[in-house]
Amino acid sequence: MENIVQMNSSTSNSNETEYSNDANVPYTALPVERHSLIESHILTLAVLVVLAGFITFNGLIFFLLSNDRLNRGQVIVSEKWDLVESATSLSLDYIVLGDSTSSTGFDPDVVHEERKLDGWNLGTIGTFGMIDNVWLLEAYLANNSTPEFVIIIHSFDVLQRDVPTISLLGTYNVPLTQIESLSLADRLQIYQQRLLPIYYRRQSFTNALIGAFQNLPDDLNEVKDNGFLSIKYPMGYDFELAMMNLNNTVSDLSSSVSPMNVEAMRRLIELSEAHDFQLYFVNGPIYEELEANDKLQTIRQHLHESYVTEVSHADTAHYIPDVFTFEKDEMESVDHILPPYTSRYTSNVIMAIHEIHCIYRPDSLLCETSS
Repeated sequence: MENIVQMNSSTSNSNETEYSNDANVPYTALPVERHSLIESHILTLAVLVVLAGFITFNGLIFFLLSNDRLNRGQVIVSEKWDLVESATSLSLDYIVLGDSTSSTGFDPDVVHEERKLDGWNLGTIGTFGMIDNVWLLEAYLANNSTPEFVIIIHSFDVLQRDVPTISLLGTYNVPLTQIESLSLADRLQIYQQRLLPIYYRRQSFTNALIGAFQNLPDDLNEVKDNGFLSIKYPMGYDFELAMMNLNNTVSDLSSSVSPMNVEAMRRLIELSEAHDFQLYFVNGPIYEELEANDKLQTIRQHLHESYVTEVSHADTAHYIPDVFTFEKDEMESVDHILPPYTSRYTSNVIMAIHEIHCIYRPDSLLCETSS
């Protein structure tokens, strides 16, 4: 019996190797595909070459964008953070913060000449609202002496904005220390945007590439050692078209300050109390015809009320309600003034601050000098 069983088993195994499940169809074994060692190495090398090319090209884009002087906003943000991060044990009389209307409008050299006071202009761009005013001031105060006063300058349309923090931190060269409090998901998104400009900043790369082949002046968007950016090469602003668009934009603009900017404003006031400096909120320069817009006057009133409400809680914080208007030929755009007229704006701002400052700091050097 055992022999019969073994024979049957052997026969069964033999049949399995010769036939498929269908007993009438012979089984044909498929050939085994084998790669030679050389072919495997070629495939690996090809993958590595593609990867190296991607990393190199992405790195070149990163370098090009980091050195793109056509992008005024990127230049301003990078240069101001470089100033703050390099500063240690400074004793400045004042600091200016705000958007690009302050960065290009308030000249510390004028203040030094007229008042013998030394200060820095750390204004950046309106896209951040007041958020980076707080960041830059905190960073400065951490490593330097407290200034006697701080000036915050913003245009009429900045404080209403809801600031897209994640995309901004992913685009602009703000130190990564500013993202430590964010969630892991947000931080990963920021890292992706910064490390993969080949994907996330395609349009910026295109613009930078065009600029790289242009004969640009060496001092284009040059930031001085004190942080001031003089508009030496205006962008050729079309005022008539801008006014048509702005009349519509102003009509749709919210009159309320966004919650994020209210929070930033309050943080600035807290810093003024904690570090004992005088804080002044000031209006940016504006084109005289735009200032006459009825809707803008409504916005101006709401801004005035918001400022007054917030500064009323602290003796160290003040709002300067003065509006500084300019004619068309004195401006690059409706809220950016040209270099010959920045001295007037700077002098007028300091004069307005002088009247309040000398009440709270009568021993200040600002109160001992006159323009």
